Amino acid sequence: MIGVEQLVRGKVTERPDNMPGGGVRLSLTIAVGVLIVALASVAWVNLRHDQRIKASADARDASISSVEKLLSYDPGTVSKELDSELALLTGSFRTEYRSLVKTTIAPAATKGNVTTDASVAASSTVAQGRDRVVLLTFVNVTTRSDELADPRVSGSRLRLTMDKDGDRWLISKMEPV
Repeated sequence: MIGVEQLVRGKVTERPDNMPGGGVRLSLTIAVGVLIVALASVAWVNLRHDQRIKASADARDASISSVEKLLSYDPGTVSKELDSELALLTGSFRTEYRSLVKTTIAPAATKGNVTTDASVAASSTVAQGRDRVVLLTFVNVTTRSDELADPRVSGSRLRLTMDKDGDRWLISKMEPV
């Protein structure tokens, strides 16, 4: 064991680890390491949060224009616009929508001279991830036809599921609520 007298006289050139204060450098190194890890973790969490917020905003923007296009039609163009509308959809909803337009919407629009104009009144995120966002969307639809004396305005609530495909957000599900 090294005595205080040896230290004072300079006979000992190194301080052993078991002396008071011997682990200060190690403790400081550990503390700095922990701080760096904590700061990196906070930065990672903030980045992920920002990515989800951006995904939500991008999906909401895409859903608004898509819903307005899908729910607005006139008898002269309803069948011609189907291909461009299908580009806004993905998955089984794309197949369902194609069938609905061909078998129900287009024939009814043509027969009754029906025109609709859809406008999204509000939209809010219900659930979000990086590649999938679920939205609650409020839509007003104005309908005109030969059978109506005046335009009829109706409101709808839709639960939309938006899936990211490359850099585009596409509707994969549209459910009335």
